Amino acid sequence: MRTARIRLPLKARVPAVKQSHLERVTMPIVEITLLEGRSETQKRTLVKEVTDAIVSSIGAPKEAVRIILREIPPGHFAVGGVTKG
Repeated sequence: MRTARIRLPLKARVPAVKQSHLERVTMPIVEITLLEGRSETQKRTLVKEVTDAIVSSIGAPKEAVRIILREIPPGHFAVGGVTKG
């Protein structure tokens, strides 16, 4: 017994993805690596000021700016073969 295969057009197989206006514009993504030890207030201030700098320098909408803070232990960072921890 042979099974019939029905092939749908690509549009019917792939769901439509609706992009928001922010997704259609360039969404700057900034990654900042810091040694652990800064306060939440300092990190919030950093995020706000970096966001403001991106908005004013390249005209990106504030809502489109993405910032990733990576905190690493001092022992995981070295300069000239010497760790900071």
